[in-house]
Amino acid sequence: MKKLKFILFIGIVPFFLLLILMAVSGGAAEQAAPIQPPATEEEAYAYKYIGSEIGTPWDIILLADAIRAEEEGKSSISEYNPLLTSLEFCIVQETEYVWIETERENEEGEIEITGSWEYSGTRYYEAKNKILQYLGYNSDNLTYKDASSLVADINAKASQKSTENRKYEAIITVNTEYEMVLKNYIKLNDENCKKVLDLYESQYLVYLYGYESGIGDINVQLPPVTVGNVTRKELAQVAASLINHPYLFGAKSSQPGPPVGPLDCSGFVDWVYIQCFGKGVSGGNLPAGVSVSGTAMQYYACSAINESELKVGDVGFYYDPATMGSNQVNHVGIYIGKINGKNAFIHCGGRYFGYDDRPKGRVGISINDGATSNFTNNVNGSTFSPEMPATKFRYFRRPNFQFLDDTIEIPEEAEGENN
Repeated sequence: MKKLKFILFIGIVPFFLLLILMAVSGGAAEQAAPIQPPATEEEAYAYKYIGSEIGTPWDIILLADAIRAEEEGKSSISEYNPLLTSLEFCIVQETEYVWIETERENEEGEIEITGSWEYSGTRYYEAKNKILQYLGYNSDNLTYKDASSLVADINAKASQKSTENRKYEAIITVNTEYEMVLKNYIKLNDENCKKVLDLYESQYLVYLYGYESGIGDINVQLPPVTVGNVTRKELAQVAASLINHPYLFGAKSSQPGPPVGPLDCSGFVDWVYIQCFGKGVSGGNLPAGVSVSGTAMQYYACSAINESELKVGDVGFYYDPATMGSNQVNHVGIYIGKINGKNAFIHCGGRYFGYDDRPKGRVGISINDGATSNFTNNVNGSTFSPEMPATKFRYFRRPNFQFLDDTIEIPEEAEGENN
């Protein structure tokens, strides 16, 4: 971070945040020990967990609670419920359909009655109080783990309201008007609102809770693409530009250009498609009972295909979200062609795929056979290190985007053996 920007923060950032910011920027506090973060690792995990489940920006929410604690004279953020703060950033969208019957005469001259569901209107329940009221939740009994059942309860509520002639469908979305939420619902003043947004943009929470080594040693060179007019090969080139980029649970980067920090698996897939089409894969409507997550939203935004139909740019998943067990964690990657005759996926994997400089995980290309490690970059015929462990995607889907090429030649295999 540039010194000028750091100096501008001195008068406005609370002391414990300032120490962290100095450490990130290489200031004198780098030698100070210990540096006190705004939350423990366990507390930060709760925010990241909620962000992964319902899509809220965990770092903005943690920052909001930290600065609110400072403003209210509290010693830590432990007195705040991260799920309740997160709900301030959410909107429940309930759509109503009405069954309309029509009569028509068939070829035999008989009258047949048919019908269809027609759109009637949409209601919005914005922020914590209205959402809790909609769900009938008691806020005193909620913990961060309840984020995983939130979408199922929303769907159940909509289903309960449905009748023979009226049908309701409800989804939860994130309010991206962050400044408005901070001011109107979190009740931060203008100065503190600016602190949150400035610190969020500085990505210092990523340094604190994301990974041990920074991402400054990765020089992301994005290949030139015309957004909305790309071939599958060009998408593969964009994806491969992030090889060895670090992983962070719940991390996203939803704007054009190099990522502002680490990514998780679904964040990586969305980032690639945003560079190529201006929008991510996420956005599918979830069936009743399926918990919101980045992978689930991508799964249901795509069309099912067989493994034999895979084209570069298609996506693979470990599990069908509708049949996942409570102890299972889904994963997603992008099909990138064949290596030595075997299907290969580029993906952003967690600790199992990490190494010393990327202990929390990284982006790499894996052979999809559950056994063979890989160091081949089949997009440009080069290699990368260290080797990426194998993966095993079992469910395959096709994002609903139109590529310039209706068919795609699989990238040529790089010369050399895989270990």
